[in-house]
Amino acid sequence: MKRFYKLACCYIIFCLIFFCALVLYGVCINWYKGNRPCDQPSTEWVSEDGSIKIHVDENQQATGSMNIKGTEIPFIFENGPGERVWIYSIEAKGRLGLYPEEEYETWMGNFNREDKFTVTVEKTTYFEVGQKITFYRVDDEDDSSK
Repeated sequence: MKRFYKLACCYIIFCLIFFCALVLYGVCINWYKGNRPCDQPSTEWVSEDGSIKIHVDENQQATGSMNIKGTEIPFIFENGPGERVWIYSIEAKGRLGLYPEEEYETWMGNFNREDKFTVTVEKTTYFEVGQKITFYRVDDEDDSSK
């Protein structure tokens, strides 16, 4: 009987640890919730050097354009539940990820603030791997008086 109680206690402790780990994982994955551009509808974002612009519409869909060597390249800005960001060709709208050639970039983002984020280039067509790009939210004239 003593062995049964010991086994039952071990099982309960294991279940509690597993449950806590599951809860913590769920909390950690949403640290950036509300800070990412797609979580902020009707906002504009501009890179530090001004060459990349992102617009998030009222449906939280983000599109933008990058000026690479004088050529304007439109794109779709797509971020997942964590830190990863994908940049797709504008023609990929409605079929993101279906054709690998339509994926321009893969970035890892740091979304600690609501008005600024920095990405590190992981997979690229137009930049260098490891390059860091900082974006700032462009506030409306009305919002700046607050």
